[in-house]
Amino acid sequence: MLKRSRLRGVVRAFERRSLQLLGVIAVIAIAFGVNVGPTTAAGAVLVSVGTSLAASVIVAAFALEREAFAQLIMDLGVDALFRDRKREFDDDFWTRMVERARSHYRVLGTANHGYWHDEQAREDTKRTLRDAIVKRQVEVEFLFLRPDGDLCGRRGKEEQRDTRKDALASIEQFWLFRESLPEDARRRLLLKEYEVTPSCGITWADDTLLVTHYLAGRNNLGSPGILLRSGRPMLQGVLRPVSGSEPPAPLTDIYIRNYREIASPAKSTTISPERFAALQDQLRQLDDVPSVSEADLRGADDGEL
Repeated sequence: MLKRSRLRGVVRAFERRSLQLLGVIAVIAIAFGVNVGPTTAAGAVLVSVGTSLAASVIVAAFALEREAFAQLIMDLGVDALFRDRKREFDDDFWTRMVERARSHYRVLGTANHGYWHDEQAREDTKRTLRDAIVKRQVEVEFLFLRPDGDLCGRRGKEEQRDTRKDALASIEQFWLFRESLPEDARRRLLLKEYEVTPSCGITWADDTLLVTHYLAGRNNLGSPGILLRSGRPMLQGVLRPVSGSEPPAPLTDIYIRNYREIASPAKSTTISPERFAALQDQLRQLDDVPSVSEADLRGADDGEL
């Protein structure tokens, strides 16, 4: 990637110098035309050619700078930006992400309740995850903000929903789904909980990352974010020992390392059967407690609640 960046730098420098040269030629042509006399045939031609060339140079210069900026963003790994997750990505988008996964599907979220928010979402989640885990042997991992931790309660107040109850309900759904899988496939679905400040959500499927940046005092559904590519598709990953494939794009690499740090044993804990039983007891205690769920917020007109 460094070699390609240097090459692009050389090309851009050449393009800028070329534009500078054309600009000088345009000025000289205009000056000669004025000197000869713009009312004469030769002077009129020189002034006309010079002004046309100058205008073209100005337009090309702006285009070159925009292209350079766009290339810089792409080199970082950015594929797209979005201002509102709820408006930009419907349930089918997440379903397709799971369906396209061939190596791994990993999620760092708070409650991960969107996978179960209505009957259709539940059916799609079970179908796509089962196909991924059993048929394609995809490694799947979900990280939850610890439901009975202080941070989960605080985040719930900011989101104006019962994040704790959503997390407990989601963990129960994932656990029961995991138990329905063939025994040899269960190890490919990991459920973990962490307790660090939830500043963003990350969905990492093969070479694609969707990062949602949480805003304090705002519901996660309406958060802005980035769609990133690692710059290392699956085929490159397989061929890396032979071809020396490049590392992930710089910005993508930052989020990958952040995900791995939170998913590490130092920051997260795998949910055991004993821990699940304790969490399930907590959920049962909340069964009759009135609350606002993410499912209720999804039905609202504005994702920026």
